[in-house]
Amino acid sequence: MIRLCFFEKNGRLTGFTSQGHSGYAPIGQDIVCAMVSTGVMMAECAINDVAKAGAAVKVDEKNTAVTLFLPRNLSPEQDHACQTVLRGFYQTMLEQSKAYTKY
Repeated sequence: MIRLCFFEKNGRLTGFTSQGHSGYAPIGQDIVCAMVSTGVMMAECAINDVAKAGAAVKVDEKNTAVTLFLPRNLSPEQDHACQTVLRGFYQTMLEQSKAYTKY
């Protein structure tokens, strides 16, 4: 099962952790893992490469985990962009979790 944990402080999303493997299908054929991995990668790229926010990212391949935390010194424009990305990622994963509740 994949577990996503979103972190919030004062009404702002400040990061997330994604951990685990869905077990929906064998590795390389697992659409649930591919969906979550793509969402995580999109969020990280949008935050760091597009918004230039400089979020801290930790990848733990042994435990199949990715953690991302926003820095505290974002400009208002960067913060808005990051909140949009994180809230979009959250909403997407919430909707997909309804379709794949066991995974």
